[in-house]
Amino acid sequence: MTKNLEETADKSSLKNIVHEHKESLTQVTLQAEEKIKMAVSETSESLQQEVKSFLGVVQEQIKHFHDDVHEQVDVIREKLSSSKDTLLELKDNLLNELKHTVDELSKIGKDIKVEVDSISAKSKEHFSESYHRVKENTSEAVDKLKQKVDEKN
Repeated sequence: MTKNLEETADKSSLKNIVHEHKESLTQVTLQAEEKIKMAVSETSESLQQEVKSFLGVVQEQIKHFHDDVHEQVDVIREKLSSSKDTLLELKDNLLNELKHTVDELSKIGKDIKVEVDSISAKSKEHFSESYHRVKENTSEAVDKLKQKVDEKN
């Protein structure tokens, strides 16, 4: 009879231990999920700010380029209307203005590429840091659970 009571007590305590660990694991999982959500949210907010800043810079560069093109067109119009240059000189002027425009576009393209690369690198870095923080926190929680299990066994 005593043996049955001990077995029943052992089964009951084992069920309690399993239940406690299940609750602990559930709690740790929820905490890890919350930390992941927070890290993703922080990264998302940071990236949104970077994108807004980047878009502002790009729009400003496009506006400057637009203004430069209009100025160059006005210069060409003036040369056409007030000058008696030969067609060859006019062609040379147009080619020079187009080369200048292409150079400006190349510079803007390079600037945009640098900005996009910078944002991509920051995004990867933020994600990597968040991932490692969550991984460490989850590993610590799992280790604590294992220690509790080992202590009770």
